[in-house]
Amino acid sequence: MNESYDDARGMLGDLSVAASRARQAIDPRGHRLLRVWGFVYLVGFGALWADITFRDGPSPVLGLACLGVAGLVGLASTTRELQRLHGLSGASQRAVRRLWTSWALTLVAWGLLFGLHVSLHPGRPAAATTATASALAVVLTGAWLMANPVQVLQSRIGLSLVIAGLIGLQIPSGGYAMLFLWVTISLALFVGSVIAKPAPAQPAGASHRD
Repeated sequence: MNESYDDARGMLGDLSVAASRARQAIDPRGHRLLRVWGFVYLVGFGALWADITFRDGPSPVLGLACLGVAGLVGLASTTRELQRLHGLSGASQRAVRRLWTSWALTLVAWGLLFGLHVSLHPGRPAAATTATASALAVVLTGAWLMANPVQVLQSRIGLSLVIAGLIGLQIPSGGYAMLFLWVTISLALFVGSVIAKPAPAQPAGASHRD
């Protein structure tokens, strides 16, 4: 009787390990996406901060160019991760569609809010305008993560981004605001990527070894 119970428990353990491996094989790897976007913010916001701090000009063209290139790398990596769900149907397909739709709406909301800010505050220095645009992007990205949490940790990271973005909006100096956003957001995403990394699946058969 005990042997049958142990065999059944071992079979259930193996099934659980197999299911865990299957999920890891097809699910988007949240820790990798967090690490990629940490790199995007590290390079992009760092370039923006350096441009508005050390270079005189009407607009931070070089910083925006670096941010654009880093953003394209992040977008390509995100698309590749979501392609792991290609061919699946049902809830997985709906989840991917919801992610892209909500992200498009987030970009539209950012454009509307930033346009409203520029119209209400004409003639602001380029550094302050850039910092405001960046802080708004951080707030909306955090809200998007909270609305689409692939993992519980991502909603917490989203909340930290919202708080950091709101703080950045309150810093009057564009250079200091960009420095704060650059360090805070990059650190939050990199730390989140380490915490979110899943533990390796237990080898099959280990669940019922003596």
